[in-house]
Formats: sequence, structure tokens, C-alpha cells
Amino acid sequence: MSSPANSQESDSTFNSKIRTRRIISDDISKVVSHLSSYFCRDEFTLGLWPSDDVLVDLEWILEKIISHGLCTLAEDIETLEIVGVLCCYIQPMDKEILAFSKLKSYAMKINFGLNTVAVKNSNFWEVINESQYLHVFALSVHPDWRNAGVGTRLAKDAFFSDEIQTGPHILASMFTSPYSTKIGKRLGFKEMPESVVKYETLSWDGKLVFDSEDLKRQVDGKSCEILWMDLNTIL
Repeated sequence: MSSPANSQESDSTFNSKIRTRRIISDDISKVVSHLSSYFCRDEFTLGLWPSDDVLVDLEWILEKIISHGLCTLAEDIETLEIVGVLCCYIQPMDKEILAFSKLKSYAMKINFGLNTVAVKNSNFWEVINESQYLHVFALSVHPDWRNAGVGTRLAKDAFFSDEIQTGPHILASMFTSPYSTKIGKRLGFKEMPESVVKYETLSWDGKLVFDSEDLKRQVDGKSCEILWMDLNTIL
């Protein structure tokens, strides 16, 4: 895989090596491979419980949301290898787009659970005062291409697309990866008040999720929160 010479490359150099486009059904297996290699390692909860079921969940999620037209990838023009992925979908207030009951892996259930808890704690829907928003499910870039503008390019292509101009103007996500959090804040995402979830206190069916001594050690002092942005304030 080719990679940028440095993080200060010009746009013309970047554009000569990488192109972005919408994800289609034929891309799903390659996108799942990319996400399992990088996204799942970066996202804290998915990295704690790696399993084949996570791959099954990723494939099912992609099949459900690519029809929204807001999932994009960046690929090396020469090798056609995927170097970055951004997956979003429109989430209505009163409809479950991705059914929790359909998830196979414990790790993905916890990942979704964190978002559910944060939405409840922060009175999310009252704060945004809208009936739908654009949920950022995954933002992932190959390590060789980080700090080269790939994540920012993917985000701008999706967030400022024609679909968004005529659709929801609120963007939000539970970023649990330092990398995706950095990209989100660089783009203008802000922290939603009262949405912080401390891993060590997260419970499921009355039982602490991170209950073993090893897990307690790994999550000690760690937390995540919803980051959100109103496109109307920057357009």
C-alpha cells in the first residue's frame, strides 16, 4: 500500500493518490475486513472482546445502512485498497434502525449500550429538539494514512452531501476511540452535557459489565461521551 510522504501534503497530491466514493453492496466484505482490522482495535469496547460475531454484526449493520447513501470509503487509486471508511445513518426518534436484538456479539451490544445510556442520561432528544439526526457509526483510517486528511475528507464528503443538505442537520456519535474523537473535535463536534458514561459504572441487567479484576484495571478512569454538531451553525 502506498502512503503519504508526510502529513503536510497538498490537496492536489492527496487527490492524486486517494479517491472517495459511496460504499455499495459489492464493497461490504472489504469494508468489514478494514473495520475489523482498525476500527475494532481503536474502539475500546470492541477491542476488549474480539470475536467472529463482531464481523457478523458489522456485515449486518453495513447491509442495513448503506441504502441511506451516507457510507463512504477512501481507496488507494493504484491498488484499490481501502484506506478509510465512514459509515453514517439517519436515526429517527421513534424508530429503531439497528435492532439491538439482532446483534450477535457481546462487544457490539456493549458498544450500542453505551450510546443508549448516554442518550438517556443527557436527555438527548430534548437537547437537539429534532425528530431525527445523523448517527456516525464508524470512522476509521488505516494507520499509514492517519494525519494525512483522510478522515476529514471522508467526513466532509458525507456531512456536506446533497442528502444532508435536505435531511437532518444534527450529527452525533458516541466516539470511544481517541482517533475518531480527535477527528470529530477537529471538525467542530462538541461535547453534549451530561452524556459522559464511566465504563467502571456501566451495568447490564443489574450486573457490572466490566466486573473482572482485569477488566476493572483496563477501564479504570476511562469514560466516553456523545459528541454532536449542528450543521446549521457552520453552513
